[in-house]
Amino acid sequence: PVKVIADSAIQHLQHLSINGSIHQRMFMYIVTRFPVTLETLELGCHIYTGNEYQLAMEIDETEQEPLSSLRRLTLKRGDYSFDTFSSAFWSRCESVEAFDLMNCWIGDCQSKANTVATFLETFFPNLNTFSIEEIYSRFGVKDEGSARLLSISQLGWRSVSIKGHVEFGEQSWEALSRHTPTLENFTMVGWCYQDGVGLRPFFTSFPRLRSFVTLAETGKDHLKINAINANDWIHQDSFSGALTPWPCEYTLTDLRISICGIPRQDITHDSNGRKRLPVVEESSPGEGRKIQHQVYERLARFVNLEVLWLGINSYYYEDPPRLLRKVMNYQYECLEMSLESGLDQLEGLKRLQVLNISLMATRIGRKEAQWMAEQWPRLREIRGLENRGDARKARQWIEENSPRISAPFLSTE
Repeated sequence: PVKVIADSAIQHLQHLSINGSIHQRMFMYIVTRFPVTLETLELGCHIYTGNEYQLAMEIDETEQEPLSSLRRLTLKRGDYSFDTFSSAFWSRCESVEAFDLMNCWIGDCQSKANTVATFLETFFPNLNTFSIEEIYSRFGVKDEGSARLLSISQLGWRSVSIKGHVEFGEQSWEALSRHTPTLENFTMVGWCYQDGVGLRPFFTSFPRLRSFVTLAETGKDHLKINAINANDWIHQDSFSGALTPWPCEYTLTDLRISICGIPRQDITHDSNGRKRLPVVEESSPGEGRKIQHQVYERLARFVNLEVLWLGINSYYYEDPPRLLRKVMNYQYECLEMSLESGLDQLEGLKRLQVLNISLMATRIGRKEAQWMAEQWPRLREIRGLENRGDARKARQWIEENSPRISAPFLSTE
């Protein structure tokens, strides 16, 4: 059946995904039968060898036609050695622009990073999109290895996504900063580190930046949240005191970032009702509100924003005592998102469609909900409104008066 499928059924496919366990000889036969119509190829295989049964398949060793339509190649869920595939196959993939390495075990990542980088440089001259996610190893990919991987694009990166056990430090930043004319999308979530590297340089260095993501879809990725301090975010000119212009102010459409370090003297208890002392104190009365106004002013400059995440439903489960325990990164030193704190400075975000304020100590009530519905005509979702206090009233107002907006409540129980 596999031979029949390889010889006929896949011959006009544009998208192909191969998963599960497969004998090496059978796999190589399928590889030689990949059609030139392929645009995306996903390999999630466990490839094994052995003589359990005879495989009567003649594998064509002659040079084959390039996969000229292939643009994205994904390797996932496996222990891949690049010599598993013949160089003849890789040579067919020179048109690939996007390469994803996901949920793979690649052994000693520090030494393997050089192998992977050399391999990509050799066979993928048109690479402009790279994603590395949940790479399992003894020690993870260190900064040096990340830098090597980020240095391989010959045409310049358009999109880079780093998730999982991967470090991003000074060497990685130096490698990525060479792509300032081309980078449009950058994602860095999960276990990433930033030794000596803050987040502000991303906004000041990349004039074509369209999406910047440090908050992921699923909370389990967030044992470490890559946040930016409010003072770094504000970025004032040292002489005039005005905000320093950023080159991506008109290009950014998707921003997912945690802004921390804002004094919140109004918070006296944590999300569970226990007494809580401020972590960030005001140096003078009213400083917290002043900082919030400046943070809003910076956000307001991204006039083409469609997605704004300032919070995330961040948690994980652990089971040492045979009992599941949920741990969440609740944000207290954050924006209030109230009109009194300066929310109305964001009235120019007319393209905004999604707002996420999950696990943030906001003060959104009915009047804020009404203001958002009126000022953001494209808004279709507010994530993270809790089912208590003013947030519950905000949700009720939305349900009764603005059906276009979805506002599922966030349970913190």
